[in-house]
Amino acid sequence: MKIGFVSDEISSNIEIAINKCIEWNIDTLELRNLLTGRLPYVDKEEKEKLFKFVEKFNVNISAVSPGIFRYEYQDTEKLKLDFEKTLPDTIQLCERLNCKKIIIFGFRRKNLLDDKDLDNVINEFGKVAEIAAKYDINIAIENGYDSWCKESKRILRIFEILNCKNLGINWDPANAIADNEKPFPDTYEKIKSFITNLHVKDTKHNGNFICLPIGEGNVDWEGQIKAILTDIPDINITIETHCEPLIINSKKNLEKLKEIINNILTKK
Repeated sequence: MKIGFVSDEISSNIEIAINKCIEWNIDTLELRNLLTGRLPYVDKEEKEKLFKFVEKFNVNISAVSPGIFRYEYQDTEKLKLDFEKTLPDTIQLCERLNCKKIIIFGFRRKNLLDDKDLDNVINEFGKVAEIAAKYDINIAIENGYDSWCKESKRILRIFEILNCKNLGINWDPANAIADNEKPFPDTYEKIKSFITNLHVKDTKHNGNFICLPIGEGNVDWEGQIKAILTDIPDINITIETHCEPLIINSKKNLEKLKEIINNILTKK
């Protein structure tokens, strides 16, 4: 188990994010947005600053999230850009940062009840996994309330058909609550063999997806973390705060997460 943060959930200024992590005794970050854009498309000066601080403070980069497949798969222009530019550039960035994981999305869906295009979507996931495997990179698809990686039955179908060693799930229980599923234990128990990364945030779903500090929403984080520590003990546990003020709530989330883990380990 390795606890980390999505860097821009602390600050889009990578220097501030890393300094806060040092203050909180955290050495692991997932990268997404910086001040000048979403990786890998930030300006050269900021990218060099990122490399400098990661090397200087020996920061472990657990994953990079470039926003691949965050649109409907029928958008051929964006699809072409992701395969020909965004994915290769992200792989190159990962090699520079000694990072072995890329987080992608599951394509937005026009009709959440219609599965007729699922085979085409699965084919695109397979292409990404095949490309990444050439470079010894793992792909983690995030479950999302408006995506093809929505309910557990669909997630299972996708992963059982593809059966790729370097393809896994970025499991976000709060997103599953937004899907009107019970993320733990119901969904988790069905998909746990495919989970390779964990996002930690909380929410109460009442028609709106509004994030809250851990413990103030409807995710059973005590049960979920206990299961993760038993089933997938080497996983990256990444705090994705998602509620303002970011620095205050990120620290609060870290303290709550450590409290949950400590209580679980003490009871063993």
